[in-house]
Amino acid sequence: MLPVTETELLNYAPVAPQYAEIAVPLRVTQTFTYRLPLGLRDAVQIGARVLVTFGRQTVTGYVVALHETLDPALDLDAAALKDVTELLDAEPLLTPATLALTRWVADYYAAPWGEVLKAALPAGLNATIEQTVTITGVGRDELLRLPPRRAVAPKTRVLQMLDANAGPLALRALAQELGAAPARAAVRALSQAGWVVVTTRSRTATARAKRRKIVRLLPLESETQTGTARALTAPQQRIINMLIAAGGMMPFTALMEAAGASAAPVGSLEKRGLVSVMVEDVRRDPLAGAELPKINDFPLTHAQSEALAAIAKPLYARRYAAFLLHGITGSGKTEVYLRAMRAALEQGRSALMLVPEIALTPVFFRRLRAVFGDLVAILHSGLTQGERFDEWSRIRRGLAQVVIGTRSAVFAP
Repeated sequence: MLPVTETELLNYAPVAPQYAEIAVPLRVTQTFTYRLPLGLRDAVQIGARVLVTFGRQTVTGYVVALHETLDPALDLDAAALKDVTELLDAEPLLTPATLALTRWVADYYAAPWGEVLKAALPAGLNATIEQTVTITGVGRDELLRLPPRRAVAPKTRVLQMLDANAGPLALRALAQELGAAPARAAVRALSQAGWVVVTTRSRTATARAKRRKIVRLLPLESETQTGTARALTAPQQRIINMLIAAGGMMPFTALMEAAGASAAPVGSLEKRGLVSVMVEDVRRDPLAGAELPKINDFPLTHAQSEALAAIAKPLYARRYAAFLLHGITGSGKTEVYLRAMRAALEQGRSALMLVPEIALTPVFFRRLRAVFGDLVAILHSGLTQGERFDEWSRIRRGLAQVVIGTRSAVFAP
């Protein structure tokens, strides 16, 4: 191979990938190649979620590889490949480490990679797919011609519901009214006749960040802002007084209730440069309001010190080692765990404590929170979807370096 010249390096432009290798959360043992539409080629990244058509259904898939060209060994027909329907993540949710771990799990346990990837993400994060039905102009005309005796027939009821809705209606809504089997049979027959059109759309994921509006008092910078140029109204003055009493910042809703005012005075104050309105994420803390135990930094016993030293040696050498810590109840094993975690954090690393059942997490979670503060996150199926999403997001952003949870916490990013 000839050496690359400086001119060639300066003129080099990376080629955007044209194909994506997708793992789908279904009972299949392989990944599938999809074509990337032109508008997605610069946006799709490995680890992102996408919507793809698989058979007759649309599913959430996971991008595990990107290719500029097709592998000749796979003998794929580029013209026969399906396009990726939609990109769900501007920033990938799955890290390279998570992809590597889930691939190992899938190989070792003979599990579909897509299903393992789905399990690695918080419940409720994946967008759900639903079919919608829309009546056509021909369908409306036929509905007017149908005799009254057919008004109770499933196909007629579907047309009537669609006509009354004046827009697309989810197939699940028709199934609730008519029953799943009759609704699907009626929609299938009507679609074949051209009286309705069936499309697929993605429903918003149920797990997402919780946000709230905050009103902040701005510092006075001019004579106009002092209010001498134009006096404040009574509601505006109450809002200012409330913000001053609260230290300069309050949640929007709480401020409206406390001041007995509507949103209009806040908007006027914002235009005058007296306050600013912003949106912030609200953390749903699973341990909010719980009393934390008191932590005494007592010296370790000789046995504890020996155990900690044995664990710390490979930890500081950055090499893998496994240990079995043996001791009766009350012998101080947890303290050894905590000191080993502290040693890991001092090196800029992280720690994961797995417990065998959810019932054991509260006591250990409080103990860890008392020692490490907000660096601790918890993951298990007993949390609400919102709590689990927030904890997972804190770990993903590096805000939590200590994680405690049951088996599913092994996928913490």
